[in-house]
Amino acid sequence: MAEREEPFLRNLDEGWGYRPEWRNLQVERYLKHYAWDPRPELVTAILDEERDPFVRQAFRFRLGLRCCNEAALGFAYRAFHENHNTGMASMMKAMVIADLRVEEIAKELHTTRANIIAFTRLFFDVERFLHVDCWLHSIVYPLEAGPQLDPATLREQRWLAVAFMERWEGLKKLLFKKNPRTTESVRQTHLEIQAALGARALEFARMQQNSIHPPSPEDLQRFALI
Repeated sequence: MAEREEPFLRNLDEGWGYRPEWRNLQVERYLKHYAWDPRPELVTAILDEERDPFVRQAFRFRLGLRCCNEAALGFAYRAFHENHNTGMASMMKAMVIADLRVEEIAKELHTTRANIIAFTRLFFDVERFLHVDCWLHSIVYPLEAGPQLDPATLREQRWLAVAFMERWEGLKKLLFKKNPRTTESVRQTHLEIQAALGARALEFARMQQNSIHPPSPEDLQRFALI
């Protein structure tokens, strides 16, 4: 007997197992079922049961059937698959996190509103939850961060982090290099680095204070260094 597949969460209200790319995941699951059982009747049954219009149309698109918004869906899949070279998918994600509207993103990337909607609905459905900072933090700072990740993923994580912390002003400077250095901007950057590392140091000190380990000479040495 086949193992039962857990449904993909379609709303953050259902739990933090919600994944922004749930629509694409659902389409891929339907395609896997069709590969096992390539009958027209199965396609009809899936389309009859599926209520989400973007999932329905994306499933038809992947099967080569006629669908609505074919050009926009083509754009979305190309952006996803070519992101390693172009970075466009990562840019769209970062701009969403920076709270730009669809029209603003389309203007910045010189594309259409329909293209941006198709991509975000399929691969990064977070706009409706931008007010949930705790959850956004878990998306922007995933646990699997580190140097072992490929360059495109590391680039995306950097863009998302800047978008989350500095919104559009910071992201714009990072993406388009529009950040002329002045004495004041260098001083501000220095202070921000101090603040960030100081917060980390304070967190470490509090963990030490709450631990079961007794005070040691190393604690005094750390204090002297600071």
